[in-house]
This record gives sequence, C-alpha cells and structure tokens, in this order.
Amino acid sequence: MFLLLVWATIFLVSAVVLGKAADYFVDTATIIGLFLGMSPIMIGIIILSLGTSIPELVVSILAALSGNTGIIIANVVGSNITNIVLVLGVAALISTKLKITYKNIHINFFVGATFLLFIVIQDGTFSLPEAIVFFAVAAFYMWGTHVEERQTREAKRIEKIVEEEHPEKNKKKRLKPSKRHIAIFIISPIAIFLGAQYMLLALEELASMLNVGSEVIAAVGVAFGTSLPELATTVSLARKGHSDAIIGNIMGSNIFNIVLVMSIPALLTQIDIPVHILTVEMPILIMVTLLYFFITIDKELSRPKGLLLFAFYVLFVAKALNLF
Repeated sequence: MFLLLVWATIFLVSAVVLGKAADYFVDTATIIGLFLGMSPIMIGIIILSLGTSIPELVVSILAALSGNTGIIIANVVGSNITNIVLVLGVAALISTKLKITYKNIHINFFVGATFLLFIVIQDGTFSLPEAIVFFAVAAFYMWGTHVEERQTREAKRIEKIVEEEHPEKNKKKRLKPSKRHIAIFIISPIAIFLGAQYMLLALEELASMLNVGSEVIAAVGVAFGTSLPELATTVSLARKGHSDAIIGNIMGSNIFNIVLVMSIPALLTQIDIPVHILTVEMPILIMVTLLYFFITIDKELSRPKGLLLFAFYVLFVAKALNLF
C-alpha cells in the first residue's frame, strides 16, 4: 500500500511538472517569436495552439521509443474525453453560463477528426500512411484557421503576455527577451522531458501493482494528469467569465491531439491499438463528442449541461476501470 501511494504521488507530481513546464515553454517561446519577427497570427497557430498538446506529445513520443505504443492512443483518446467532459463540465458548473462564439471551421474539424480517427484504427493499427493523411488534415486546419480568424483569441493572449512582461515598452517595437525568458526557454524542455519520463515510469509501476493494462492507466490517469494544469487554468478563466478562451483552447487541444499527437509517434513506429481502446474508450469519445455537439447547438454551456458532462466523466472512469 505504501509503495502504491509513493508511485501515485510520483505520477501526480510528474504530471504537474510536465504541464507547468509546457506552459512556461509556450509563454517564453511567444516572447522570443515576437522578437524574431513572427506575426501574431503565426505565433498563435504554431506556438500557442500546438503548445496545449505538448504534454501529450512528449508522453506519446517516449512511449513510442519504449515500444509501448498502446499508451499513445490511450493518451490521445483519454485526454480528449477528459477535456470535453471533465474540464468543460467543471467550467460550466462554476460559471453562470458559458457563451460559445467559435466559427464553424472549429466544430467541423473537431467532430470530423474524431470520426476519422475512429475509422482508421478499426484495423487495429495506426501506421505511416495514416499519419501522413493526419498531417495533411493538421496543415489544412491551420490554414483554415489563418484564413477564417485574422483576429484570433491566441493573438489577444499574445498581447496580454507582452503587456504583462513589458508594460513600459511600445508594442510596435520588437521586444528583446530577458535573461529570465531565455533561461526558462532552455530549462523548460528539460523539465517537460523529466516529467514525461517519470510519469511513464510511474504508470508502468501502477499498472503492475493494480494488475490492469497500461493503456487503461494511460486513458484515465495520464489523461487526468496532463489535464490538471489546464483544469486549474480553466477554473480561473471560468470565474472571470472568459468563455471564449476556455472553449477555444479545449477544441484546439483536442484537434491537435488527434492529428499530431497520433501522427508524430507514428513516424517512429507503427501504433498498435489495444482492444480495450477499440471497444470502450473510443466509443465513449464518439459519444461525448456528439453529446457536446448537440448540447451546444444553442451556443451556450449552462450548469445543467455541465452536470451532464461531469456525469459522463464518472461513467468513463468507471467503465475504463471495469467497475461495471
């Protein structure tokens, strides 16, 4: 029992380190990108949107290198389920009402990418040709985002970062990164790697102690762990009424989890899909994706809807752990 608590603690601490280090890396990369002359739109698409998937991506690459590819699909599917039903559910519960103002391109890619993943993994594998297709989808999504949203939410976040870091500077000038920015930019990838490494180590130990498949722990535990910082940020944003930031980040994260976090490890090795993922987690992801689509047709997410989403998270955890 003591060892179980020790490894569970290592798992949670690693998850927090992984998530916070990714946040610091994205913020400092934004400042450096501005200094190097990148446009706010491109920074938003390349750095901020992709940055939300850094924890899942690093965990998946390490899993591919270790040969435990089942963790990759479990990580992606579990993270997306957690983002929809836990993170959005909690946000709706603590808010009076979340207004949804995204454009159709986001919901179309969100639902389409989920169903595309469901279709291509039915043969039990995810290989290089499928990864190439998903890369094409990612490129098309980023291009579509660039065309449809000249004034993106990411660009507004960039301005906020600039104001907080250099309130005395003229925004029109290129801002020189401080020594602190450069230090964080160098150190944070090391922290990301260590956090992911120890999370995987703890995952394998916990799976062995609990006598369950590592893909089950990944779908529930890794997904929850990598979502902890995002959950904390979402709670803060929800209390301040920033519904656009909440919805946009979750949808962007889920899309990139599917099209990139699945594809990049597939460049290294073929991903084998565990039967448990095909029969339990993936159908649940389809279910909660459709649930989200239909309950937000009126462009709002209320507390009753949040309660429904949270109930599905409890159902997901119980079913993944074979509690019923």
